Amino acid sequence: MLTLDLQRLMDLREIQNPRGFLVKAGFTYHAAGRLLKSELAGLRYIEKLCVALNCTPDDLFGWVPDKGMR
Repeated sequence: MLTLDLQRLMDLREIQNPRGFLVKAGFTYHAAGRLLKSELAGLRYIEKLCVALNCTPDDLFGWVPDKGMR
């Protein structure tokens, strides 16, 4: 399963208030909360996250194999 690993990246960037950071970067309060819970990962948000965090999409995601996958 592909997961949005935003908290890891926020920790690496030493961002103390991730939701506040995302709101300052132009995300709504609601969208910021959903992103931090990995509930929202549309392409328009991915591009905006990459610009705000100065990263590439591969920095945002992690891979966790589903049970039964090889």
